[in-house]
Amino acid sequence: MLTKQPPAQAGPLGAGIGVLLLSLSLVGCARNAPPAVLAPTGSSPPAGPISIRIDPQNPNAFQVVGLEAGELFELAKADLNKEEWYALFSVRVAKDAPPIVGAHSITDAVVHFEPRYPLLPDVTYHVKFDPTKLPSREGRSTEPLIVAEFKLAKPQAELEGK
Repeated sequence: MLTKQPPAQAGPLGAGIGVLLLSLSLVGCARNAPPAVLAPTGSSPPAGPISIRIDPQNPNAFQVVGLEAGELFELAKADLNKEEWYALFSVRVAKDAPPIVGAHSITDAVVHFEPRYPLLPDVTYHVKFDPTKLPSREGRSTEPLIVAEFKLAKPQAELEGK
């Protein structure tokens, strides 16, 4: 005759291992997403006109400034792949050249791009930001591209030697 057994219960060690395995499997599902951005609050500074600049803290990087906090939040949630990032914000050595390889991120209320290799003096860098590629602005094809050109000066020692 068969008797009904009570369901087996995991001891504290078994439950802990289960939680650990679940956590590890969830971590492995993440793509290379930009750093998280805090949810927008009513106290965020108002956005200004969108512009591109050299990062004041890192002269080897570019920033897009002037986006609203909500747009940055939606961009961080979008989990863009590399092609989508380059369609949104790219740096090139010629207008028709492929984009320079580097890392995109969202930090301190700006969209940030740092090339993999240092920028070179006497090279003109063509930087483009396409606001129509922002997740919060999809479908607004009338917005103009934001473009800028930057050229790093030669180091002073090179200038004095010639």
